[in-house]
Amino acid sequence: MGTDSVSDGAELPTAADTVIHDDGVQQGRKRKRAYGTTTSMERGVARLTPEQLAKKRENDREAQRNNRRRTKAQIEMLQCQIAELTSQDTYQDFLAMKRAKEAVERENADIKSRLSVMMGDIQRIIGTYSYSSVERRRDTDAVGSEERPGLGFLLRRPSQGGAADDPAASLHARPVSNCGPTCPLDSLLLDFLSERRRRWADGMPARDVVGPEYPCVSSLVRASEGARSHPVSRVLTDILSTFPDISTLPERVAVLYVMFLVVRWQIAPTRDSYLRLPWWMRPGPAQLAHPHPAWIDHLPFPAMRDMLVRTYGGDAGGDAGSMHRFDDFFVPFTTTIRLNWPYEETDTLLQRSASSRDRDDGSEGGAEGGADDLVINPVFETHLRDHENWSLGEPFIRAFPSLLGTCKIDYSLKGAKGRG
Repeated sequence: MGTDSVSDGAELPTAADTVIHDDGVQQGRKRKRAYGTTTSMERGVARLTPEQLAKKRENDREAQRNNRRRTKAQIEMLQCQIAELTSQDTYQDFLAMKRAKEAVERENADIKSRLSVMMGDIQRIIGTYSYSSVERRRDTDAVGSEERPGLGFLLRRPSQGGAADDPAASLHARPVSNCGPTCPLDSLLLDFLSERRRRWADGMPARDVVGPEYPCVSSLVRASEGARSHPVSRVLTDILSTFPDISTLPERVAVLYVMFLVVRWQIAPTRDSYLRLPWWMRPGPAQLAHPHPAWIDHLPFPAMRDMLVRTYGGDAGGDAGSMHRFDDFFVPFTTTIRLNWPYEETDTLLQRSASSRDRDDGSEGGAEGGADDLVINPVFETHLRDHENWSLGEPFIRAFPSLLGTCKIDYSLKGAKGRG
């Protein structure tokens, strides 16, 4: 058959399909665009010999393996970087420094609180010494030379004429000037003080008269414990139970603690009992000079006590009359008094171990001679002895505006007291 012959069914290519360039490059590009990459690759693979095809497949598998290795290495590197960032020494050092800083801040706050209490005690002692020095210079019968008392003097009960013989005795031996009872609380306090003072004057041991150094706090939690407590604790706990508005444990423990120390000093006015009083509970000049109701001596605000004593029995107008009537005074006071204890209520007390109770049983320093299985937490004692932690609410100052400035007011407390 000649070259001009055409097979049956075959079509002759057109001129456009048979355009041939000299270098052949442009024709290949047009074919790729016309038929697509996949078709071109298939034709390329189809042209390979079996050896070339096997080699290509091996190269593809190796490329996939390399790609997987690179991906795995990249993931492992990123994981290592994350672990390093979360566990490196610099980050851990930062956390440790932050914790140490917070611990130092808490310690500084505690030190400042203790220093505040100490400075108050020192200032009150210095002021009393100065006052005593002036009195001694005015007294023509005062002793010319004064001996410095030793430790034994602090522990020895003063004699009947000790306050007159020892000028320094005025630090603790000057009694407050109370008037006759103005309310049932006055009657109870004055009668109890009179009975205890008679026992003291009769020479009864101090432990029997004034009891241990701390009140029985178990009776605040379990009323049945009150029967075993010392009479001083028992009477004050009974008094506290008549004020249901003082219902939260921190306030109840603090009020009992303060009243206990005041009554203990009023029964036996020794140096030791006087110095155990917080500086802000020691009687001021007005309490020593002006007759006033006994209940005023137990208010934990010295400026308030001073104003109430100085204005008692006067003709001052406004709320002066009602603020001296205990029946009018105690409701706004007891419903808003706060200790601002920042921890749990139960943290105010600690459980005494059996060995501690056995060790303190019968000793003067033990709480109720070992009968009390609960004691005041030393941290809470430090807190309550810091006068900055005591406050009253806005309802109190609304009832007695003339007492503004004599106590710290918590204006967030609008109504009856509740722990928030």
